[in-house]
Amino acid sequence: QHSYEWLDPIKVSVEEIVENILLKGLSELSLVHDGELLYQAAQVLLKWDTVNETGLRFALQALEHQGKHSIAHEVFKNFCSEYERFFGEPYKRTFQEMLTST
Repeated sequence: QHSYEWLDPIKVSVEEIVENILLKGLSELSLVHDGELLYQAAQVLLKWDTVNETGLRFALQALEHQGKHSIAHEVFKNFCSEYERFFGEPYKRTFQEMLTST
């Protein structure tokens, strides 16, 4: 078994760069014109960081705008489960709060 601990700082740096690029891209997309792309970018961000609230907010808003209400609720439910598993406490914000936050 090989140990690649020396790669950990590099991996963290790459993750931070990708996350920053995605966040910048998300903020520049239009919900009206780029809804599907916005959702896809938010999903990528949530794959990198499963408890990223900005990614959740963009994903929910894009899905709701597209009329995909049940999928939006499922995404929120999965996020809440992951959040509780990760932090050991329930997620405090509601679905509606995430939809209306900026």
